[in-house]
Amino acid sequence: MGKKEIQRSEWKRLYPVKKAILISIWLFLVLVIIAGIKYCFYNVIELGAIWTLILVAILVLLTFDPILNYVQAYYRCIPYFNKKFTKEELEELFENETFTDIAYLKENGMNTIDFAESEHWLRVNRRYLSKEMMVLCEARVTASLSGRDTTPVWAMYVTGDTVEINLGTRLNDHDRRKFAEYVWYNLDVLPEEVFGDKKEKLSKTFREEYQTYVKEQGGMSEKKVIKNLIQNAEILRSICVYKMPHNLQKTREDYSNGKNVYYW
Repeated sequence: MGKKEIQRSEWKRLYPVKKAILISIWLFLVLVIIAGIKYCFYNVIELGAIWTLILVAILVLLTFDPILNYVQAYYRCIPYFNKKFTKEELEELFENETFTDIAYLKENGMNTIDFAESEHWLRVNRRYLSKEMMVLCEARVTASLSGRDTTPVWAMYVTGDTVEINLGTRLNDHDRRKFAEYVWYNLDVLPEEVFGDKKEKLSKTFREEYQTYVKEQGGMSEKKVIKNLIQNAEILRSICVYKMPHNLQKTREDYSNGKNVYYW
């Protein structure tokens, strides 16, 4: 079930197609360079054509590593974790996970967006977030002069790493408020906005606490630590919340008056 779930998401996100297109374009440019060099040996060409060939060669060199990293990454629908685990290990993480649509979000204006959850994972627009490891998660305000802006869902893990998932559509204030309610009441994750220097400082604090936590696990490998945190990160998450600025350390009671007093 788990393997089919994430494979389905990979194809729905068109990652295999994108990889094939990138490889094809890069190889085509390589062939252009080879053909251009051969042509230069047997023909007189203008200086402009030579410079064009040089620029194409520079482009090929500069894009080699980024394209290679993109192509080699397994399951791009699982950001952050696809850099920590192998393909087989990622499939194992999802082996016993069964996903169902989040009725609360579907019933509150987000019925056209992919929102689903399993015991340990939140699926957002066919990408996955660890429910246990999130400390902060919110649907961010966006603005565009063209009016075609889309809403990103932003999350920060106990490791200090951040993930951003584009929903492909724009959520209004009501929808973002309902998403915040779900995140807070159902996941016990703070739906707060953190930007700029505050975000970097908070990320550094979480990273330090995470590294300390790993050292305290008696020589356990980092992969094993993360696997355990995916199952249960209550202790480390509590430590991270305690280390946050007081204005972010809201208790459940702060959101219990029914008036949706979050951060607007």
